[in-house]
Amino acid sequence: MGVPRVADGGSPLLQALLTALPWAAALAAALVIDRWWGEPPVALHPVVWMGRALHWCGERIAPAQPVATDARAFVLGAAAWLLMASVVAGAAVALQHAALQLPAWLAVPVLALLLKPLLAWRMLRDEVVAVEEALAQSLEAGRERLSRLVSRDVHALQAVQVRESAIESLAENLNDSVVAPLFWFMLLGLPGAALYRFANTADAMWGYPGMRGGRYWQWAGKWAARADDVLSWVPARITAVLLALCARRVRWAALARQARRTPSPNSGWPMAAMALALDVRLCKPGVYTLHRRGRAAAPADTHRAAVLAARAVAWGCRCTAARMRWAFRCTIFPPTRMPPGPVPPPWRRARADAARYPDPAYTALREALGAWHGVAPGRILPAASASEFIHRFTAWSARQGIGGVVVPAHAYGDYARAARAWGLPLLASPVPEAEAGAEKDSGKTLLHWACEPGSPLGTPDSALEAWRAQAVIHGGTPDADLRIADCAYAPLRLELAGGPLPANAWQLWTPNKALGLTGVRAAYAIAPACVPRHDLDALQVTGALLADRRARRGDAVGLGGAAGAGLAAASLGTLRAWKAAQRALCEDMGWTVQAGSRANYFVARPPVEDLPPWLHAMRLQGVKLRDCGSFGLPGCVRLGVLPPASQQALRAAWQDAGPATTA
Repeated sequence: MGVPRVADGGSPLLQALLTALPWAAALAAALVIDRWWGEPPVALHPVVWMGRALHWCGERIAPAQPVATDARAFVLGAAAWLLMASVVAGAAVALQHAALQLPAWLAVPVLALLLKPLLAWRMLRDEVVAVEEALAQSLEAGRERLSRLVSRDVHALQAVQVRESAIESLAENLNDSVVAPLFWFMLLGLPGAALYRFANTADAMWGYPGMRGGRYWQWAGKWAARADDVLSWVPARITAVLLALCARRVRWAALARQARRTPSPNSGWPMAAMALALDVRLCKPGVYTLHRRGRAAAPADTHRAAVLAARAVAWGCRCTAARMRWAFRCTIFPPTRMPPGPVPPPWRRARADAARYPDPAYTALREALGAWHGVAPGRILPAASASEFIHRFTAWSARQGIGGVVVPAHAYGDYARAARAWGLPLLASPVPEAEAGAEKDSGKTLLHWACEPGSPLGTPDSALEAWRAQAVIHGGTPDADLRIADCAYAPLRLELAGGPLPANAWQLWTPNKALGLTGVRAAYAIAPACVPRHDLDALQVTGALLADRRARRGDAVGLGGAAGAGLAAASLGTLRAWKAAQRALCEDMGWTVQAGSRANYFVARPPVEDLPPWLHAMRLQGVKLRDCGSFGLPGCVRLGVLPPASQQALRAAWQDAGPATTA
């Protein structure tokens, strides 16, 4: 659906909320508007506009006399429906797009105002209650009031039948006027809600198997009827479930059995749920009878039905709020993140002119990165992502005939996956003597991986000390090893490193991890000065690999390298304070915190018996933590250093989910 424009900087909580699920906030606001102000004026009501357009078109496509088969009327009805549906959806797309260009604080109420006319809970409830009030005055008054709500002939209905019809209409229209529009809004945004409302209105006006309004709709309205059946299928069952859950007395087998008694594939579900929940009989003479053993509906049952429907709407809102809470917490508590800051100008320029990047040879990108790192541009190798480069470099190394891959004891899983993909043995040891022995046994060059700082522990990688001790210079000879230091989190290293990287080591940089850029996957590598030109040419990426939107955004990261690095450096003091507070929080909760982390993340062991179910419970509370089992640290989790509000979200989730699973 898209998100509203969020201003640079500002509260991270507000930004997370309004960026994660603005349509959920708009949904809640629309229900508030409906509750207090009801329907907009007829002249400004989009559903009224739809009805007028359908009436005008229907007069011209439906025949005046019944016919056995009318392919022409069917085709015209389908074409007219598709044309008007396209206009409705297109207008909704345009309005939604315009609303999302507004600042976030203004976009949500605008979306709510656009959504409100597409649902009608207050009007539905008031009309049903008004039928009972009119029926208390006289049977004729009740019939007249009911005629505003249903399309059936009401002149021969008795008082109990008038009441049953009102309750049936409440249940059926609870889906048509509330649940289904909100369902499609949550799924497809404003265009989804508008399209459903049009389809439902078209079914109400065209979807009749006979004469109505002086026109024969058997064929002209068939497409409209079937389209509404399709779009209402899931929401109708959701409505029935909500009613059944609120009543707490409905047997699911009985609900499914009763729902199939109506000709409609959908309307029977909410009506059957209402009949079973109230324990009343609902009947349309000559068509169906739901819950035949139920008692006749009494005056109090109309009000009970309205209360039950209101509870169903409230439960639907609670489900939406729960999803909103989960998404909100996941947004503000990702695995790693730096403090929010302004978007550097190079990124703005790249975003405004996406066609500029990448240039055919990535010349501008290499020059910018080379200048920042103080290396020749030819030593820069762009990549679609860190994972892509890991697999690309491992494949190239395998073609050089290497004898194996040395990975840290606790490391990113793609190192090992890439090695297995090429059938290369894994040698997990950073100890110099063990590496030398492995190399001697293999008789071939090895590919070594290291992380600076290490992940997930955040500690210095001991393999780097081994590299410095050996000081092997890569010159292309068969006994020269290949060494790559993954520097993904180096910009946010909170303590000084042990020393410079060996001159023979490659460097792999992933700016988005340090800068917290969700959705940006681009990376780049820096080759040692001693690497021959023909090896660099063999490792260079093709233009097609990075010629997509994600890569253009990654190029923007590269071109904003200096500004981004400056932003990261400016945040280190804040991160140190947050880290100290977060470590103290974890210890206060009884977690065992691993010592030695120099990065903006650390590892802790929560006191739980079985970690996976607990992680699932935490995720239901909106907090997603990284299981370190894949890093060789079972029972531990990695936590990114985050703002105080996110830390409080962690504490709240621990209080909710922790006691059920702790040792």
